[in-house]
Amino acid sequence: MRDTPQGVEMKLEILLAAVPDLPARFLDLLRLGLAERPRQVAALERWLSAFGVDDASEQGHFSVLSVRVTPSSPARISLYVRPIEFEMRDTLEESRAYEA
Repeated sequence: MRDTPQGVEMKLEILLAAVPDLPARFLDLLRLGLAERPRQVAALERWLSAFGVDDASEQGHFSVLSVRVTPSSPARISLYVRPIEFEMRDTLEESRAYEA
């Protein structure tokens, strides 16, 4: 939470890896939550397409879901993805450590 000239802003960041039972259909639930906001659904689809992400199990995974609310604007949702390159790097490092 922080005080701004327009009032108090709240930002909640959820580390998705720490959620014990993140639903397999996470993106479908997110789309459902945005169903009454067609521009935001379209923006989400463009973002997913730009990053080549179809679901949480392909080409990287989602790392953080952020929700920000201010007195002067509706809730804003941000979704952060961890690119597949990081997954590949971690796997290589783990296999090298295992071989040593």
